[in-house]
Amino acid sequence: MGKGYCKKVSLKKNIAIPGLMALSLIFSLFGCGGKEDVLSAVTMRLQKKLGVVNLYDDKGAEQTIMEQMRLLSGQKITTAVESLIMVSLDETKIFTMEEKSKADIIKSSDGKNLEFNLNEGNLFFNVNEKLKDDQTMTVKAGNMICGIRGTSAYMGQNSSGDLVLMVTDGDIDVSVLDQNQNVQKKESAGPGSKVVVSTVQDASGNQSINLEKNTFKEEDLPPSALGAISSDSDLGERVTSACNFSDEKINALAEITTVKSSTGETIPIMGKAAEIINNAAAKAGSVAGGDLKLEVAIITGSKGALEKGQSAGLNEENLTKLVENTTNKLGECVATGLNAGIASEELIGITNVVAGSMNESIENMTTSGLAVEEVNQVITSMGNVFNEVIAAN
Repeated sequence: MGKGYCKKVSLKKNIAIPGLMALSLIFSLFGCGGKEDVLSAVTMRLQKKLGVVNLYDDKGAEQTIMEQMRLLSGQKITTAVESLIMVSLDETKIFTMEEKSKADIIKSSDGKNLEFNLNEGNLFFNVNEKLKDDQTMTVKAGNMICGIRGTSAYMGQNSSGDLVLMVTDGDIDVSVLDQNQNVQKKESAGPGSKVVVSTVQDASGNQSINLEKNTFKEEDLPPSALGAISSDSDLGERVTSACNFSDEKINALAEITTVKSSTGETIPIMGKAAEIINNAAAKAGSVAGGDLKLEVAIITGSKGALEKGQSAGLNEENLTKLVENTTNKLGECVATGLNAGIASEELIGITNVVAGSMNESIENMTTSGLAVEEVNQVITSMGNVFNEVIAAN
């Protein structure tokens, strides 16, 4: 591990700052035993910020913000587009909020109880040292409450508004509350577990809660989580060991799912674009036959389509359709090539050529003002032609 978009921040030992994202959450931390260590154990500091981050006091007045500053009870934090903030709780607990997030900080009078309420946005957290027996920590996302002892995980929302938890190491006890704040469901989630909580309301206003638990792969992790894991060697070792993931794959995926922000900083792909590239990565993983370089070629081509569509100002729906179409056609070409027995290195080169041709066409067509439906028709035709040529060889 070592490649990533974040610099390591030296606290006492080198702890790399993790990745990001957005949603409705609460963190509560109860400090250590003696009064002398309470202050250091629960002190919250702003370790790093990128882009536009605003800080407000408990009355809503904006405050001056700077890195390494101490954060106090009642303060509120917001992040704008292409922005993120990294917050530390002592030396062993680091949380990263992505863009378009809102959080409140609440600390009890004795300093032992700390809540970090992420009301909007996505989050990756890394608690790299197990809590003591007299300490507890909870993370709440909407009506999903997670009990933490020492773990790392990503929490966010999918496109349907469902709450999502991906546990990258350690164990988390998940409780789901009903509309009356009573615990309705409980589940234990270990490394590699993905928990999705959805709430459905009928015409009478009655709610039913669904909790689904399954597993996830490296390519299912959002770019923010990939970057966090890749940039921290200790965290990377824990995650790859706990989830039986590939270190090489995590690093490769992290590298190709970053972009340059408008200020020139390297940041993970965020927001709707992260979901789009995640879908492309899942498709690539399903057709590449375990060949990491082929996966990277497909995802790189899809990322190119994403960037061309973004430059053209496509809305989220059209951008999603364009990238999905590009990914599917690249996947078909790869699958055809594998079935035809084409050697991996040659097929990677072919995929790069196909992707380059498609992305150049997307740029030319969108610049010329073609409707996205017409662009997709051309990409489909191009993919079909390339597929026939590959099959013929």
